[in-house]
Amino acid sequence: STVDRPWCTARSARSNAPTIMSRIRQLIEDRVEDYGEGEDILDALSEGDGEDFDSLEPPVTLDESFPSTIIMCGLPEVPEEKFSKLNAVVGKIVDQYGTNERHMPMNKETGKTEGCVIVTFEDKKHADSAAQQLDGMFLDKKHSFKVVKMDDFD
Repeated sequence: STVDRPWCTARSARSNAPTIMSRIRQLIEDRVEDYGEGEDILDALSEGDGEDFDSLEPPVTLDESFPSTIIMCGLPEVPEEKFSKLNAVVGKIVDQYGTNERHMPMNKETGKTEGCVIVTFEDKKHADSAAQQLDGMFLDKKHSFKVVKMDDFD
């Protein structure tokens, strides 16, 4: 109950913060002394004079954007034995726009490619150019590319 632990209510926590911290410290000291050989731990225990959490630097945020990555759909779905040939053809097409890395996923159930490739260029402007130029391009009579920048996905 909060009668035994007055620091459990928000109002008492705000108004009695120094008292609460001294009580918590005393509880920890008592517990450490009960187990013996706790002087090293007690020496390391803060007196509570540290920095306020609000004064610490803000947390690092993760950049979740992919400005230099495109997804090309509309590729043929080929079995593993034709993967290298398709990858070479796709390479000749996208390598014109700049240095890149390609990932062409395989469907484990069918053993064929998924009909798309994820291409990451070294530079955003290369990805922009490739997306603009390759979208709607025909590979052959049956296959035309649909190219979308990764950042355009929701």
